[in-house]
Amino acid sequence: YALAPYRLNEIYQASLLSEYAACSVLPFVFAFVERVIRRKSIYEVVGLGASYALLILTHLPIAVIGSIALAIYALLRVEKKAFWSTITRLALGTTLGLAASSFFWTSMLAELSWIKGSGANPNPYYDYRLNFLFSPSALTNRNTWYANLLALAMIGFLLPGIAFLVRSFKRDKSNRAMNAALVLLLVTFLMATPLSKPVWAVVPKLSEVQFPWRWLSVTSLMGAMLFAASIPKWREQFRNRLRPRDLAVGLAFALSVVFIGTQIIQDCEYISRAKFEPMAQDVRGAASFKDWLPVWARDFNNVEKLTAKVEAGTRPVTITAWEPERRTFHLGAGTENTLQVRTYFYPRWTAKADGRLLPTTATADGLLLISAPAQATDIQLAFEPPARVHLFELVTAASWILIIGSVLWATITTQRRSATS
Repeated sequence: YALAPYRLNEIYQASLLSEYAACSVLPFVFAFVERVIRRKSIYEVVGLGASYALLILTHLPIAVIGSIALAIYALLRVEKKAFWSTITRLALGTTLGLAASSFFWTSMLAELSWIKGSGANPNPYYDYRLNFLFSPSALTNRNTWYANLLALAMIGFLLPGIAFLVRSFKRDKSNRAMNAALVLLLVTFLMATPLSKPVWAVVPKLSEVQFPWRWLSVTSLMGAMLFAASIPKWREQFRNRLRPRDLAVGLAFALSVVFIGTQIIQDCEYISRAKFEPMAQDVRGAASFKDWLPVWARDFNNVEKLTAKVEAGTRPVTITAWEPERRTFHLGAGTENTLQVRTYFYPRWTAKADGRLLPTTATADGLLLISAPAQATDIQLAFEPPARVHLFELVTAASWILIIGSVLWATITTQRRSATS
């Protein structure tokens, strides 16, 4: 799985670092789903909750894709005789994961409409309908065109495992785990192609994943499992007799490995530490990604550049503190009754002077505009989240205390059992 073409592309070519991290968590979520299905231990439920929370906190598109894939896998794996008990344990683990990540996703859902994203002036680049693998639009879209090459390399890379497991699936349908992995591999690969367009149009929020080829992350994981399961069968085949079609499968695998080594790893642009360190400093003051701006903000190219952190015309301003969520400054007396702050307006910002709230609004550029009194005063500008945020912070903390406490209790119990035996 670590050597799969799509996985290596995330870090070497596409710089999808958070997606790479999420795909590193994804195997653990599947593992705990499998363990919850096989066992009735509460510790497996806790493990599912912890891994699912980390998946949500790492990368939302992979969390959406992974959640759908996990639901399909669970339904394929659950035994009929223990259906409701297993579903209950899986639901408990998922609920624990949602609780352990609730400080993040509750605010994200509540404030999503305040962020530009793809809702304001949508860019065709992010339109999922133009990013399917093996579609006509892929010929004019550089990212999807390269994703097509990755998909072909992935097929060659996973072909040895798929070839043997398809035969096993026909002969022996009792191995539910491998059969579920094979079915999920096919389903997730189809989700990256235009054949799945009706599903994308029906499932809520799926279109906001933007790039259907992200489904290759799950395809790669399922394929890696099948590849590993096929290794003993390949050994047996080598000992007995190799057929021409087996050599063709080996050739496809070899070509895929060559593609990985030359086009993904070797062709990467490597930056020395001496060159990277000043880049890391310069990026702090560079223009941000426009889709992360508030909806009322103008694009960077159209924003008037401010020379000071607070502009109040002829009134003197002295900055006393300038922190990410709390800023204070002294405003001298004068007739100017509005001052512009080098901060984007956001409903969570509150301005106070002498214990009284000051009216705030957005400028034409989307910056914060404060109505100030005529006399000299000290103004405190603070980012104040609602009470809901503090509530879910407590929920998150309690959930992680439960998770960590369960792990410690399981460790102590296991050690005691080992000592007595």
